[in-house]
Amino acid sequence: MSLKKTNIVFAALLTLLFAGCGGHEPPAPQAASSPAETVSVEGLVAVRAVEGEGSGGYFVVPASAVFKEGAMTGVLVSGASGRIDVRWISAGHAVGSNVVVLAGLSEGELVVGSYDPALREGSTVTKSQAVTEEDQSK
Repeated sequence: MSLKKTNIVFAALLTLLFAGCGGHEPPAPQAASSPAETVSVEGLVAVRAVEGEGSGGYFVVPASAVFKEGAMTGVLVSGASGRIDVRWISAGHAVGSNVVVLAGLSEGELVVGSYDPALREGSTVTKSQAVTEEDQSK
């Protein structure tokens, strides 16, 4: 097969690969019925960096914060406004009771420490005093 034909076949395969079956992402957990819903969450945990050997550092989150939705892996993130958002991540291996985050989160972002399917995207969370004090000390 000539190089030109090989490139065309390769481009067609890449297009099919990225198009997938319909090109749809899995649905996020159901949105809150009321955007003004406020829930109390004691276990907000900051994404933290850990110094690794050789290749530098990496980010970790508690394994209990991670959930699966089909082939996707996610966590619930509390933004600056206190609103819960689903964040799809690329998870690596387990390190103790934590999971290495390869992509999708930044150091210091707050995740719900223990995933609860009852928590809805769009709900507003109130942070515990300990989490608030930790944020202010940084």
